[in-house]
Amino acid sequence: MRVKYKLFFILFFLNIIYISSQKKDVEIKKDSLKYNVSGKNIIYKRIIIKNNSKERMIFWITKNKECPQEYFGIKGDFSLKELLTEDSLENFNTYPIIFLDFIKILKPQEDFYLLYNDRNEPFLNIYKERELPMDILSAIKYAAKNYEERFYPQNMIFLPDL
Repeated sequence: MRVKYKLFFILFFLNIIYISSQKKDVEIKKDSLKYNVSGKNIIYKRIIIKNNSKERMIFWITKNKECPQEYFGIKGDFSLKELLTEDSLENFNTYPIIFLDFIKILKPQEDFYLLYNDRNEPFLNIYKERELPMDILSAIKYAAKNYEERFYPQNMIFLPDL
């Protein structure tokens, strides 16, 4: 009987250690930063995204939740998915536009900071590479290989008012 209790205690303790050692794949922290400029208080909100997984994460910023098919689908006269795989990218605006064609690839253990000063918080659409539909992932990989400048290279961005 004593052996059962000892065994149970040891297994319980090891389980607690294992669970506490596991981290979420994506860690998101939110806080506020206050600045005083010429006697005027300015408050910025900050979101910190940390990729704790062993694989790359891909995310984009929208005003509302958008599934990959919506974000990469047809918007007006073009589809972001098609645009990423066309050779015409050489002549396309190389600086990503927030809410339109912004894509960030977050490598393992990399973090990213978003600053914004609006009351409306942006929506972060975050996916592991393997969670994206194959056609969208193929387009992203093609563009990342051939048009690296299409992906936001910095680890911080300031969002305009939403």
